Amino acid sequence: MRKACVIYVTATADQFGPTKSLLEKEGYEVCGHQTNARDAKAAKKGGTDLPKDLVNCIVSADLCVFLLPDTIDSDGFLAGAADLAVKKEKRTVGIVSGDRSAYPDPLEDFANSMVRTGSVRLPDAVRGKEIWESPDGSLVKERKIKNIRCQ
Repeated sequence: MRKACVIYVTATADQFGPTKSLLEKEGYEVCGHQTNARDAKAAKKGGTDLPKDLVNCIVSADLCVFLLPDTIDSDGFLAGAADLAVKKEKRTVGIVSGDRSAYPDPLEDFANSMVRTGSVRLPDAVRGKEIWESPDGSLVKERKIKNIRCQ
């Protein structure tokens, strides 16, 4: 069975249940982790001290889903988890609340999809289609990547 790891913050905790249900319908076994202040400190150190259950969830997953709150100020601790997912070359999908258009760098540059909360395109993103939505829900035609992964 495929595995998915859902990482979220207090502000997006209400989205965990519906996201988990969707992933289970798509054939995933789901683990979840709500990040907290301790995780934020670990993220600032580069993610090496992330909680073992979070690391295990990410490392064992085929897909990592990040539930992003309305403002980037509220998700600073997600960056360490996203960085680990990128380093482990996990397929990543962000589900974005509100009208924000800035994301933690690892997601900005390497996420496979970034869709809005409640998007009808979410199942396609989970299935592997690359989809980037703007704050109004329309598709982003060309996105700018700040960092290029070395080959």
